Parts: sequence; structure tokens; C-alpha cells
Amino acid sequence: MTTAAICRVVGGALIVLIGVALAIGGVQLWRGGPTTWPDIIANARIVAQVSGGMLVMAVLMLVSGAAAIGNVPWARWAGSSATVFVVIAAFWTNQALFGDIRPAHTVINLVVGAIIVALLRFGFAHSRAS
Repeated sequence: MTTAAICRVVGGALIVLIGVALAIGGVQLWRGGPTTWPDIIANARIVAQVSGGMLVMAVLMLVSGAAAIGNVPWARWAGSSATVFVVIAAFWTNQALFGDIRPAHTVINLVVGAIIVALLRFGFAHSRAS
């Protein structure tokens, strides 16, 4: 397995893991409402909207991550786009649910998102050249 292929698979696996985390969090929010976490300040309507969005994004992340692992040509753009969208949406989600962008979470989101985009970029660019 080439370095590019390893980068592509690792990037795809990270996207799949984020998709799984979004699905678990979305289901927890959907079932538990505002009482899911003690620091949620949002009302039930906002929590339901956020959980629905998380479930939709979970599906998109799972599909694009699996496609990246499978070396599907459009997966680089799908995975990168979905990752960037999740990172951007997390700003709003944290503000809506918790009343704060939660800087520690935001920094982690930005770093992991940048790593995923770089892995996919390298993994797909160099696997096509071979």
C-alpha cells in the first residue's frame, strides 16, 4: 500500500468516525431533548433541529468517508466538503445548544478538519498520478 493510499484510507476512516459520532450524538439529542447534557441551554425545538441536522450530516459523512476508503473519484471533494461544512456548522451548533462556541472544541474541530482535508488531498492527488 502506497503512502497516498494510506493517507486516503486514514482520511476516510476519520470521516467515518466523525459520522458515527454525529449519529450517536444526534440520536441522543433526538431521544433526550434538552436534558441530554446538563449544560444545554437550548429549548426542545432547537435541540430537535440540531439533532436532525446532525443525523443528516452523519449520513453524508459515512457515505463520503466510505467512498474515500473505496477510492471513489468524487470522494475527495465530497469528504472535504462535508468535513468543512461540519466544522463550520459546529460553530453555530455550539452557540445554539450551549450559548458559547466552546473554544476548546472549536480548536479541535479546526485541527482535525484540516488534517482530514490534507490527507484526502494528498491521498487522491498522488494516487491518481501513479
